[in-house]
Amino acid sequence: MNFTLKNYVKLLKIAKENFKFIKFDEKFDINEKENTLKIESTIETTGKTGVEMEALTAASVAALTVYDMCKSVDKEIKIKISLVSKKGGKSGDVFFN
Repeated sequence: MNFTLKNYVKLLKIAKENFKFIKFDEKFDINEKENTLKIESTIETTGKTGVEMEALTAASVAALTVYDMCKSVDKEIKIKISLVSKKGGKSGDVFFN
């Protein structure tokens, strides 16, 4: 279990439902040319509700952890968070630009 998930599980205590995660994955892609770090969080569950908020929270915690480690080197770090896709649930599969 990685650092982000450990901290994220603490945040889940405020959630309304108990989720049974069947998959949790985070990918980190460093682009040195553009000086960027892309964090992609994927969560799958057996629950009846979507977990896009949980995936966004996991990505946020990871980004904030990186920020905390790097803020002494670069004071102008920017964090942008967005939902890329959502599969299942009442809305079905949705892909965002």
